[in-house]
Amino acid sequence: MWWIFLLPIVLIAIVVIIIIILSKKQLRFPPEEGTKVIDKDKLLDKILKLDKNVFDVMQEKEGFKIKWTIVDAKWLGIVGKNWENVTYTASGTFDKENKTVKLFEKVSKQRKVSGMEGFRSYSYTTNGPLITTKLSVKQYAIKENGEIGEVINYSFSPNEIKSVLKQVINDAGWTLQIVFLKK
Repeated sequence: MWWIFLLPIVLIAIVVIIIIILSKKQLRFPPEEGTKVIDKDKLLDKILKLDKNVFDVMQEKEGFKIKWTIVDAKWLGIVGKNWENVTYTASGTFDKENKTVKLFEKVSKQRKVSGMEGFRSYSYTTNGPLITTKLSVKQYAIKENGEIGEVINYSFSPNEIKSVLKQVINDAGWTLQIVFLKK
């Protein structure tokens, strides 16, 4: 029975090995053969000019950051205001030597609700490749102006941004690489 004490250590080691393997396996989207390669600064300029009506694109020290506020809703609860915030962020860095843009994704959700069951507040974050994620939420409650109606209504898929970004990057002759760990 002494081996039972080793079981947690073995399980942790297995998880660490899986994480290391996943971090080495990347999702790569290369451009078509023969696509003319442009330099990093011109590519960064094209990325920074992406549609800012839906999401914001900002330049960072090592590359760029995309921020999309999917929902920022407030409504009245039994004991004060309730709110929910969902944000998608993607950080991109350039590997000039390999002509690759490495993209790390994250979705964050925060929510505070006071109701019949009491007060609840939670937040969670999903890091890494968001391959098949699709969020859809519709909620009705008492609006801040006192009317009863829809306070949250969104449907979101990170592929909406990634497909546009992939097109820009591949058209520039670069490879898009979705990474598991932000380095």
